[in-house]
Amino acid sequence: MARAAANRGTAIGLSSFASKSVEDVAAANENTLFQMYWCGTREQMLQRMDRAKKAGARGIIATLDWSFSNGRDWGAPGSPSAWTSERP
Repeated sequence: MARAAANRGTAIGLSSFASKSVEDVAAANENTLFQMYWCGTREQMLQRMDRAKKAGARGIIATLDWSFSNGRDWGAPGSPSAWTSERP
């Protein structure tokens, strides 16, 4: 898919949960966007963003809702109400 999109001059979005690595996809398509879900610790999220950047991803798609395999889990922790540079 990444190569086909690149051949047409089209960007591709790659999910954090994709079956291929960001390194493989970015190597096949220079216009790769990496979709980040709000999950894990702040440090884990920063590490994923740094990995995507080093792999050549052109941007981040920030997905702020919680992801689940089977619908919503209403007992899940809430997302922050604001972005800050402060560490929790």
